Amino acid sequence: MRASSGSPPIPTSKGEGVMEVDSDQDRDDCDVMIEPAAALRGLYAMMVSWCDQLLDIDIEEGGDRSVPPLLMIHFPRLFERAWGNNRLYPQALDDWCPYRAYLQKFCDHNAPRYHDPDAYKLCMDQEIKLKSEWLYKHTLVPHDEISLSDDIQNCAYELICSNSGEGDSSISMIAATCVAKESELIVERLSCHPSLLDPEESPHKSTQIRMFALSCMKGSQACSDAALLVKKAALLGITIEAGFMTRNLRDKYYDSNVSYLNRLIRRFALEVVRQKFDGSLEHSAHDDYQYDFVARLEEDAENHCRDSLVNSDPASEEKGNVASCASTCSNGN
Repeated sequence: MRASSGSPPIPTSKGEGVMEVDSDQDRDDCDVMIEPAAALRGLYAMMVSWCDQLLDIDIEEGGDRSVPPLLMIHFPRLFERAWGNNRLYPQALDDWCPYRAYLQKFCDHNAPRYHDPDAYKLCMDQEIKLKSEWLYKHTLVPHDEISLSDDIQNCAYELICSNSGEGDSSISMIAATCVAKESELIVERLSCHPSLLDPEESPHKSTQIRMFALSCMKGSQACSDAALLVKKAALLGITIEAGFMTRNLRDKYYDSNVSYLNRLIRRFALEVVRQKFDGSLEHSAHDDYQYDFVARLEEDAENHCRDSLVNSDPASEEKGNVASCASTCSNGN
C-alpha cells in the first residue's frame, strides 16, 4: 500500500476503485489496495449489526450498555454510538494508532471534570474523614493501610505547600481526585448494609487503586508520553466508577450486572497501566492515511444507508435498517 499515492479508494460499486493495470506488479498493488477495503466493509457490517441488536436490548432493559467488540475501536463513529466516552472501555487494542485516538478522546472528554485545583485539599480532607470513620466504627485496619493513608496525606500536603501546588500536572491532580473518590467509596462501604456490597469486590482492590494513584501524585517515575496517556485514562476510569459505586450505595441500589461492569473497568484500569505502550502521540503519515480511509468508509456506508431509506417505500422502510445497509456496503453495492 503506497501512502504517497493519495487517499485510498473507497469502492462503492463493482466498477469504482478498480484501476487499470499494465503489469503483474501493478495488479498485485491493486489487489493489496482493494482487499483491505473489502475486509473493512465486512467488519463494519458486523459491528453495525452488533449495535442494532445489542443496543436495542440494552435500551429496552434500561441497564448498562453491553461492552462492544474490541475491533469496533477502528470505527470511531460506531464506537461512540455503542459505548461513548463517559466510561473507560475495558479492553486494550494492540494497534496503538486507533487505541491512542480513543484514549485521547476519552481523556479530553472527562479530564476537565476532574482537574480540580482543590484536588489536593479534597484528598487530605477525605483521608482524615476515612481515618475518623475507622476509629468511630472500631474497624480493624492493617498497619500497611494506615501507613498508606499517612503517605497520601503527606504527599497531598507537600503538593499544596510546594510552588507547583496550584499549577501541577493534570495527571497529579486527577490522581488526587481519584484517591479522594476511592476514600469516599470506602467510607460509604463502612456505613452501608452488607446486602448492598458486591461479594466479588475485594477490599484490597481499593488499596491497590490508592497505591497506584499515590504513585501518580508523586510523579517520580519517568515514562513515555504513551504510558502517561494510559495512566491518565486509567485514573479517570477508576474515578468515574468510584463515583457510580458511591452513588449506588447511597441510593441503596444493588444490581449484580451493574457491579460486574464496575469491577471489570476497575480491574482493567489497574492492569492496562502495566502494559508497555511505546507509541508516539504524534500523528504519522500512515495514521492520517488510515484515519482518512476509515472516516470515508463510515461516511460512505452512512450515505448508502440514508439513500436506501429515502428510496424505500413505506411498507419496506422498517426493514431498511442500518445493518442491512452496512451489509450492502460490504458487498460493494
